Amino acid sequence: MEDELGEEKGVYIEGCARDWEELPRPDLPLVLGMDGGYVRFYDKESKKAGNFEIIVGKSIKADGTTKRFGGVYCYGTKPQRRIFEVLKSQRMQMNQQVTFLSDGDEKIRQLQSYLKLSC
Repeated sequence: MEDELGEEKGVYIEGCARDWEELPRPDLPLVLGMDGGYVRFYDKESKKAGNFEIIVGKSIKADGTTKRFGGVYCYGTKPQRRIFEVLKSQRMQMNQQVTFLSDGDEKIRQLQSYLKLSC
């Protein structure tokens, strides 16, 4: 599934803010909520125990339709691309506001910061 996402980039915003005036007026803001947590595991054969961190989220459009996503932190190779593709699948325009909700964890803030504007 990771291969289907395409290449990971530093910035995903396309175009420049001065060009976005030409785009149609966007819908209301998209809301993207993200949170992380730890999952414990135990392998009976190797008697090895441990945990890994997951990050999950949900994007909600103004009409109430949602898309969910998730990944294992440090194992997923394209976390920023995954978030961008979820927003894109909900027809996010480059001039559309996105409201991020999270618990403020540094790893989640870093993932969200990849969607900042650049020009």
